Amino acid sequence: MILVNGEPGIGKSRLLSYAADAAGLVGLRVLRARGIEVEHEIAFGVTRQLLEAELNAADMAHRAALLDGPAALSRAVFEIGARQTAPTATVESAGGVTHGVFWLVANIAAQAPLALIVDDGQWSDERSLEALAYLGRRIDGLPVILVLAARGSADDPPALAELAADPGVVRLHLEPLSPAGSAGLLAGLGLGGAETEADAPARAHKLTGGNPFLLVELARTVEQAGGKLTLAAVDALDQSASESLTRAVMLRLGELGPDASGLARAVAVLGDDAEFAHVCVLAELPRPAAVAAAGRLVAAQILADETRPRFVHPLLRAAVYRDQSALERALAHEQAAVVLSRAAASPARIAAHLLLSEPNGSEEVTACLRTAAADAISKGDPSVAARYLGRALAEPPADASRGEVLLELGLAELAAGRAVGAGEHLRRALERLCDPARRVEAALALATAVNRADGSEAAIETLEASARGLTGEAAFRLEVERTSLALYVTDLAAAAVEHTRGWSRLPGETPTERLALAIAALSFGFDPRAAASEALPLARRALSDGKLIAEQTASAPPFGNACYVLMFAEDLDAVDREIALAFADARSRGSTFAFMTASIGGCLSNLHRGNLAHAIAHADAAVSTWPELKRTRVAERWSSAAVCFLVQGLLDWGDIDRARELAVEWSTLGDLDSAELGMIRLARGLVAAADDDHERALHEVLAYGEISRRTGYDDRVTPWRLFAAESAYAQRRDAQAMALADEALAIARTWGTPGRLGAALRVRALIAGPVDAGERLAQAVEVLGESVCRLELAKAQYALGVARRRAGRRVDGRRALERALELATRCGATPLARRAHAELKILGARPRRLQFSGVASLTASELRIARMAASGMTNRMIAQDLFVTPKTVESHLSNIYRKLGVNSRRQLTGLDEPPGPPAG
Repeated sequence: MILVNGEPGIGKSRLLSYAADAAGLVGLRVLRARGIEVEHEIAFGVTRQLLEAELNAADMAHRAALLDGPAALSRAVFEIGARQTAPTATVESAGGVTHGVFWLVANIAAQAPLALIVDDGQWSDERSLEALAYLGRRIDGLPVILVLAARGSADDPPALAELAADPGVVRLHLEPLSPAGSAGLLAGLGLGGAETEADAPARAHKLTGGNPFLLVELARTVEQAGGKLTLAAVDALDQSASESLTRAVMLRLGELGPDASGLARAVAVLGDDAEFAHVCVLAELPRPAAVAAAGRLVAAQILADETRPRFVHPLLRAAVYRDQSALERALAHEQAAVVLSRAAASPARIAAHLLLSEPNGSEEVTACLRTAAADAISKGDPSVAARYLGRALAEPPADASRGEVLLELGLAELAAGRAVGAGEHLRRALERLCDPARRVEAALALATAVNRADGSEAAIETLEASARGLTGEAAFRLEVERTSLALYVTDLAAAAVEHTRGWSRLPGETPTERLALAIAALSFGFDPRAAASEALPLARRALSDGKLIAEQTASAPPFGNACYVLMFAEDLDAVDREIALAFADARSRGSTFAFMTASIGGCLSNLHRGNLAHAIAHADAAVSTWPELKRTRVAERWSSAAVCFLVQGLLDWGDIDRARELAVEWSTLGDLDSAELGMIRLARGLVAAADDDHERALHEVLAYGEISRRTGYDDRVTPWRLFAAESAYAQRRDAQAMALADEALAIARTWGTPGRLGAALRVRALIAGPVDAGERLAQAVEVLGESVCRLELAKAQYALGVARRRAGRRVDGRRALERALELATRCGATPLARRAHAELKILGARPRRLQFSGVASLTASELRIARMAASGMTNRMIAQDLFVTPKTVESHLSNIYRKLGVNSRRQLTGLDEPPGPPAG
């Protein structure tokens, strides 16, 4: 990916034209687009301009192939199929379309090498720039070159600035000509002969700043004035190059006649991609007269094309556009909107002109802007939708529809992250709306806006006020939201927990009931008095075999909350079914965040089962999505959790170096004492314990425990008390270790799941000392034998074997250690397997030598991809499933083939053998 920067007129467009010609000469398929100032508010407008011709040229079968798989998510850009609208857009919905655009480009490039050339990126819409950046980050391995030109100024859109900062982008900055270069250019234009005064080229260079385009325009002006480059001729020009250009262009236009001037002004207003028929209507010229005028403008090098009129350079368009007064421009844009509306142009193109016109109370204008906003929402661009709706509100709309416009505007602003503005408009919407369902929608959105701006307590008060006068389902929906927020307010949490208990008998037959059950299940999950047997039925009814995910998506907190309770309760088969649905949801919507959510769930389920290879692969996938996510609180929480679980898996797997690197890298992300990033502290504590720095480990883990208690996230899945107890015991802080272990054991007994109880019994037994450790550890083994937690069972068997050997019970000790070795090997827990192996050798046994070649030498991610390849999946299918690029899959397969000594996927066998860590 190449980014060409430079001031206007410096030669970017000319350079891109050469690039396009060169690409065509070597056999690349060249697709071009150009940002247009008047259309920079059209969501995915440049993307459509870049790729639409390729789809239009394809027959039905070819188009179906191009839009196959995740590429189908890009259909919204090209308005293929029924338009899907939603009450709000999200960062996710835009991300899904962007993901689809990437795969559409990949599908096009699979048929022929591709050159994508985009000019005037500073006028591109934000969504297209984000799509280009997304493509640029994944371009390695694709037969694609992407060249983007932009001015590179402080006024560039944020997405362009972010793209420019990407270390993978090749940046070319075009500098102005030197004084000698300016003189050479003027000489090449015929102004370097004997009649040229000696100091005139230097004066021309100073006036234009060495800008090639301005020098050419200066030369044309001098030529029209007599053709001699003298100091007087240069000084006759205004010292402002832009003003000189405007005056010179308008003088040239004036000489071409009123038809040419009118046509040029129409093109300046409509934009460079305007259809000639629309230009004729706006200029009020019959077609023959317009054709003649266009010919004169092309001959004068003001327009570059007669049939699809566009200016030779954006600076010329700016000069013609600026020559009109603000009121003239506003009226021209209003007339342009009428012309485009009569021609059945897209709502977005019409709305782009309405944004630049003056309000006049037209219901047609309001309707058009609302339609354009709905179109932007369907493409995931709430910012553009909000601008359209803000203009619709200024029109203004009729009283009957004003409440709806206010609601739509508030929802769009909320989705765009503008909570304060959203709150004001949603409040006004509530005052006007009468329909209970719409009032509930407005109230929920308003509560979200208030929560972001002023906190949960203010949001609760807002919901209470909004609920007045509502009954039935509408009132219950607001009650559910109010209670959900109250769970995280210290003074209100206890009452909220009790309130959720009243929902425990709900059958889960409606979407609101399922939401209530998800909240109640989580409330039980964090209640130290509750048992898994109480929380589990609530979570199951909330999820309702896929209904909750269908209603809320895998990205929504209720789904994650209910699945988390299943995890607490160790119903891992149910977790796996829901996670499979979450992956399907993520792929169907192209949602990176849903993919992260599903991957974390897959990681936790496999960590519990002791399937370390699968757990690490899922966690790796979750962590790898972080660069694609916006920095929201939820994204930070999910990412830090993924890192912590990955570190836990790596330490059990035996890759302490990578675990240590992750803990160090993520420690710089932000405030580690926040609820969002607190789990990084736990990860740091686990690494410190593995390094035998138990003082630091205890400090970090206790810090995490305090964050958990403070923020209400002290759950049953993250056994921080047991980690802290082991580190305290290692420092001979026996009383502290015992207190922590007893607390963990009491919680585990109340909760009542064998996995957590067995783990607590094991740690409690080790801390209690050798006197009755064997009996206590035998109890832990017995309890864990009833669970699916194989790695926990392996740890307990190992501890039991060591205790019995030390007690002189060599046969019993050997039996426990052999079982520990078998389980640890199957789990891929190499450090534990090595310790069990060493203990067996002390007992005189001759256990099989530990080997880490073949399948056992593969990393977790390599093993996952090897199994997918062996199942018959192509590289492209694997990449689509894992939200990675085909190049990433190819790289992994190369390593896999090398480690296994094979040459193709057909030779991938024996992949169900117990995995191990990387060699060494």
